[in-house]
Amino acid sequence: MAWIRFLTKISQTQKDEFEDSAFIARLAYLAEVEDFAESGGKMDQSAVATGGVLMLNFSETVTLENFSPPLGTFVLGDSGQRL
Repeated sequence: MAWIRFLTKISQTQKDEFEDSAFIARLAYLAEVEDFAESGGKMDQSAVATGGVLMLNFSETVTLENFSPPLGTFVLGDSGQRL
C-alpha cells in the first residue's frame, strides 16, 4: 500500500483517482492477489487504504462507509454468516 501511495505521489501524471482510497485499494488487490495468482480477499487492502472505522460491503461492487464514533464507543461487527 505504501509503495502504491508513493508511486502515485511522485507520478508526473496527476489524476483525481490517485487520491481515491478505493482506487488505491483496487491497485493493491491487483498487485497482491491477481498478479501473483494467490488467494486473498479485498478487505485488508480496503481497510488499510481508507483507515478509520469502516463498514465494508463486497457484493456486486465494493462500498465503503466511514464512521466517526466518539471515543469510548464500542463497535461490534457481524458478517451475518454462519461458521
